[in-house]
Amino acid sequence: MSKNITSTPNYSAVRNVETVRKGKSYSLYDPSLHTDYPRRRPGSSCIGATLLKGKKKIKVWDPHFTASQDHGFCKYVDTDSVEKEILSYYHGTKEDCKYDGEILYDDICNLLKYKKLNYTVKIYLYHYEFVGDLHKQGIFLSHDRFLIADDDYYIMGTSMTSQLNGNLLYGVHEVQEEEDKDIIYESYYKYRDFSEDEDFRLIISY
Repeated sequence: MSKNITSTPNYSAVRNVETVRKGKSYSLYDPSLHTDYPRRRPGSSCIGATLLKGKKKIKVWDPHFTASQDHGFCKYVDTDSVEKEILSYYHGTKEDCKYDGEILYDDICNLLKYKKLNYTVKIYLYHYEFVGDLHKQGIFLSHDRFLIADDDYYIMGTSMTSQLNGNLLYGVHEVQEEEDKDIIYESYYKYRDFSEDEDFRLIISY
């Protein structure tokens, strides 16, 4: 009669390998492979941020951007005359939404100034309160995150905040087929430019 045997994985045996496993079009970040796991390793391996190196036109579509943390990924931007766009959604009042967006804008600009880069930054914020009211008009809350960096397109497994924290397992898929890129490109601009109603969309750029 066989017995059920349970054992604890020997993580120490695999901690000498890279924390990011890279395939042909997919990368997986595994925090358990850090030598000091399970302690947090903030910013230790942000796949999304490293994809920004050498890029001039960057678009981030992330429904869960946070003003307090997500500007940090811009420290990986290293190209002069960079054009940066963020498309996101916010909870709370319109005033809170605008306040948080301006903090995020200022933090990004200050970081790029520190790196002595010329830049253009635009943040498009759709308010959850109004998105909810407009479901019947074809606007829906989003879940997935996307990164467009020049001609490279990626589906992000988690938000930039979680990637910068470095304590969650996640993956990033590179979209390689032109037909698939077109779907993301057209959807991005559809939602970015859907409305000029100031009660529905805020554009932060100075």
